[in-house]
Amino acid sequence: MSCNFNIIAECPRGYIGQCTGCKEYNFAFNNLLITFSEDHLVWFFDWVLQNRDNPDFHFLLANGQDRIYKSPLENLFITFNSKELEDMEILYGQLQIVWQARQILN
Repeated sequence: MSCNFNIIAECPRGYIGQCTGCKEYNFAFNNLLITFSEDHLVWFFDWVLQNRDNPDFHFLLANGQDRIYKSPLENLFITFNSKELEDMEILYGQLQIVWQARQILN
């Protein structure tokens, strides 16, 4: 599989990129890779970041992760710690700046 791909935002833990052909976004973070449409990417980041302080999502795991998000798939959970969520917020902020610049140019 090959496509032209632009990295839009990045940090040491991962990146957000977009395929120039299909326009889907990739969110690669640690060992997680998820592809999204633009609307679903916004929903995902809003969901994760808005719930970072939600006590229903807090559960300390043995590996240091303490935020658990249930995926739409039964028995699949995505886990983060507070530093990772800070990095994700920075990535999302970088992406929003790029989107704003694109709107101005268009």
